[in-house]
Amino acid sequence: MNLLENIKMALWNVRANKVRSVLTMLGIVIGIAAVISILSVGDAMTAKVNDTLNSFGTTNIVAYVMPRQEDNGGSGAEMKTSDRISLEQITDLKEKLGDNIRGIGFTVSAPGYVAKYKTKESNVMTIGVDSDYPKINTVKMIQGRFINSSDENGNKSFVVVSDKLVKNLFNSDNNRAMGAKISIEGGEEGSESYQIIGIYRYEKPPSLFGGSANVSDKDLTTNAYVPYTTALELSTDEEAGTFTDIMISAKNSESVSKVEKEAKRYFLEQYRSNTDWKVETQAVQSALEESNSMMKMLSLAIAVIGGISLLVGGIGVMNIMLVSVTERTREIGVRKALGATNNNIRLQFITESMIVCMIGGIIGVLIGGGFGYFASSFIHEAKFPSLTSVLVSVSFSMAIGIFFGYYPANKAAKLDPIDALRYE
Repeated sequence: MNLLENIKMALWNVRANKVRSVLTMLGIVIGIAAVISILSVGDAMTAKVNDTLNSFGTTNIVAYVMPRQEDNGGSGAEMKTSDRISLEQITDLKEKLGDNIRGIGFTVSAPGYVAKYKTKESNVMTIGVDSDYPKINTVKMIQGRFINSSDENGNKSFVVVSDKLVKNLFNSDNNRAMGAKISIEGGEEGSESYQIIGIYRYEKPPSLFGGSANVSDKDLTTNAYVPYTTALELSTDEEAGTFTDIMISAKNSESVSKVEKEAKRYFLEQYRSNTDWKVETQAVQSALEESNSMMKMLSLAIAVIGGISLLVGGIGVMNIMLVSVTERTREIGVRKALGATNNNIRLQFITESMIVCMIGGIIGVLIGGGFGYFASSFIHEAKFPSLTSVLVSVSFSMAIGIFFGYYPANKAAKLDPIDALRYE
C-alpha cells in the first residue's frame, strides 16, 4: 500500500469516527490556536511599538535630565532652573558636535490655545521651535515655509499652522490663509497676533493603543509653531528657555553611536558638580532594538506556555491511536495474512495519526489567526499570522502526530498475525 492509499484510508477513518476524531484533535486545535494568536498579537504589538519609535527618527538621540538615584539613593531634591538644560549649553553642544549632527531640537511652550480669524476659531497648542525642528521631527509642508533662523533672530510674530486649522478658519483655502493674521488667545494671558507663513499637513501622532479616533476636525487640537525667541518673550514661566529634555539628530545612522558618546561626555562634564541631577542619553535606534528583543522574548515565552497544550493533545492522540489499534486487531491480522509487512502497518497508523494532527493544526491556525486578527485590531494594527508561523505550526502539529503516533503504530506492526486473527 503506497502513501496515497494510506492517506485515503486515514481520511476515511477520520470521517467514520467523526466525534472521536474531533475530540482527539481538540488538544491540537487549542494548542495551535493559542500559539498562532499569541504570535499574531505579538507581531502587531512589535509593529505598533516600532511605528511609534520610528516616528521619533531612528537617527535621533534623546538627552534628558534625571535624578542621580544610583549615587544618592534618590534624595527627592526639587529640580531647579539651574538643573535644567540651558540654551547656552545647547548652543555649545551644537558647536562641539559640528558636522556630525543635523541639528538639536527643543520646544518652548507659548501662551495660547485658541486661534481666531474673524468669527471662526480652532483649537491649537502654541509651541516655540527653532529652525532645526523639521530636521528632527516630521513636518510635511503643503505651502509656504517653516520657521528659519532669521525669524528666531528677529523675534518675528510668524506662525506655521496645520491644514486642519486652515480648514476651520479659511474653509481649506490655503492661498487665502497664507499671509493672513490670526489671533491666538490664552485665557488670562490675553491674545497675540501672528502672521501665517506656512501650512503643514496634520498627521495623527502614533500611539500604542491608537488614541482617540473620533475627534472631529472642528474639535481637533493641532500644533501652531512660532519662533522660540518669540515664545520666550511672551512666556511668564521662569523656567522658559531651560529644558528637561532635548532631541539630538545625528547626521546618519553610522554616526549615532559617536554623537551619543560625545553628548554623554559633554553633559557628564557640565553636571559634574551637580549632586542631585544628571543628564542621560538614549538613542532611539537602541530603544527600538531593545523593544524588539523584549517583545520577541515575551511572545516566545507565552507561546511556549501555550505549546504545553500541544503536548497534552499529543498524549490524547497516542491514547486514541492505541484504542484504534485494539479495535482493528483483526483487520491488522487480515492485512498481514495477505502479505502486508510490518513497515506497511506502521506507516498506515503513523499516517493516520499525522493526518489527524495536521487537520487539527489547520483548524487551529484558522481559529488562532482569526482571534489574533480580532485582538490586534484593538491596537489599530490588525495582523494575520505570518506565512512562516503558519507553516511552522502546521509542520509542528504533524511532527507531534508522528512522534506520538509511532508507539501505537509500532505496537500494531509487531502484532502476531495468527493472534491478531484470533482476536475477538
